[in-house]
Amino acid sequence: HEVNHAPNIEYDKDDPPMTEGFIYPNMKEFKLALSQHAIKHEFEYNTEKSAPCRFRGYCKRRDEDNCPWRIHASTTDDFCTVVVKKPFGHDSSSARRKKKVKNATKYWIVRR
Repeated sequence: HEVNHAPNIEYDKDDPPMTEGFIYPNMKEFKLALSQHAIKHEFEYNTEKSAPCRFRGYCKRRDEDNCPWRIHASTTDDFCTVVVKKPFGHDSSSARRKKKVKNATKYWIVRR
């Protein structure tokens, strides 16, 4: 279904928006954008739930720094296009980087 469904959605690939209501063409593109967003804003996230039709993530330092950052996204009625729902603000005190950035996946590196 995703192959035949390719909405033309443009956004800044270097700093993708994670604001409520923003739309991505599909879940794969959303996850790639989320990885770029986390790298750009220097934080790591963990995945709470991930399925073909929904995604929930939270700041990796949620417990250590009491960071409120969370993100929810799900597909629309076409079961492909993804819309960001309920993004929460990120507390900059949790933006601590290590030498290794978890969110820079092989797929992200290849796409860059």
